[in-house]
Amino acid sequence: MAEKDGKKQVLKLLHQDFKCEKTINRYIHLLINLLKLPKLDHVVQLSYPRFSAEFKTWFHTMDFIEGELLSKYFRITGLPFNHDMIYKLFIPLARDLAVAHKSDVFHRNIKPGNFVLSPDKSKLVLTDYGLSINNRAAGKSPFLADLNFAPPEQLRGIEPNAASDVFSLAATIYYSLDFNNPKISSFSEFEPDLVPGKLGQVLYEALRNNTKKRIKNAADFADRLQWAKDS
Repeated sequence: MAEKDGKKQVLKLLHQDFKCEKTINRYIHLLINLLKLPKLDHVVQLSYPRFSAEFKTWFHTMDFIEGELLSKYFRITGLPFNHDMIYKLFIPLARDLAVAHKSDVFHRNIKPGNFVLSPDKSKLVLTDYGLSINNRAAGKSPFLADLNFAPPEQLRGIEPNAASDVFSLAATIYYSLDFNNPKISSFSEFEPDLVPGKLGQVLYEALRNNTKKRIKNAADFADRLQWAKDS
């Protein structure tokens, strides 16, 4: 936690292992691409990275978002979301994520622990772009995502893309509907056909193992969620 001009900020130090100049340059390149995105309501904003002589590492800041991590919210309340809450929270979030996808920026680590739910439960904000990637950046990124919500191609070491984010976002929605089900322990055990109505159909399309048959990006996913809501 930090404060600047009376405003709370999250201060993020890059890990001490970020000693390779190529890795640092790649990370800075990523942050610059994120800074080019317009101000979004549901995606946390980052600052330009700077070097700290005191900590001998690079750092940047993020807006501090009031609220509770989605994963913690479920643990505390024990209450899953209903369909209306899913549509209310995830349709606008997916539309904001679509702006990042349009700029070829992919999050790569979407999971309940990277969402902040506002105190009035009216908005979700996606945080922690620390593992994200721009597909124009050189080199491969190490796999560091949550195994429970990562798409199968990412588990196989294939560079993730917009469809990979769609899978993880759909997995988070499924978890939000049925988080207390002990069967939810890996991507292979998500069962969207058990979700009633049109929402289950959309989740099935978003959780396909075959990326060619999966919903391809966040914009299309938002449209499909809107279709399910309107149906």
